[in-house]
Amino acid sequence: ASGKNVVTTRGDFHHPPMLDAAARELIEQACVEGGTSIYSTGSSPGFVTEALVIPLLSLSRRLDCLTIDEFGDVGSRNSPQLLFDIMGFGGPMRDFEPQRAQNLKGDFATSLAQIAAACGVAIDSWEASGEFSPASETVQIAAGVIEQGTIGAQRITIAGIVDGRPRFRFRANWYATNRIANTDWELRES
Repeated sequence: ASGKNVVTTRGDFHHPPMLDAAARELIEQACVEGGTSIYSTGSSPGFVTEALVIPLLSLSRRLDCLTIDEFGDVGSRNSPQLLFDIMGFGGPMRDFEPQRAQNLKGDFATSLAQIAAACGVAIDSWEASGEFSPASETVQIAAGVIEQGTIGAQRITIAGIVDGRPRFRFRANWYATNRIANTDWELRES
């Protein structure tokens, strides 16, 4: 409303129809008053999950399920507090906390929703899940040691579901080591 345009990396602005209706109305009213706009962007979510996808989809004859895999090798990062305390690498194997996956859902579901809308696909629901994989051997990384059998990798999946099947999916594959028990994750060499 102050007359300033806003550029942000906040994921909740990627697809305005997914915003809370009351909040969206207030934001749109402020933009009308100020003659301004909000532009939400980023690399991922953003460019990789939006701008890059449209040209690639134009090369396809049909779309069964679009899957975007992001690979993040964090083994060279010397941030023990982030990797061990916050992200849980090197910790005991356990169930993935649903709230952690839900946190990413807000950003990536809104981004993928833009693509679904551009393709004319109505998403029934958005789901988020996560899983860990244990390290298959003890590995020294920049931040410390990942013991065999402890959390060596994690995958968070955000999926747009249509008729019970994923149609648009983003998977964040973050790993401190690629020597893990879940060999079907196809992690890149370090």
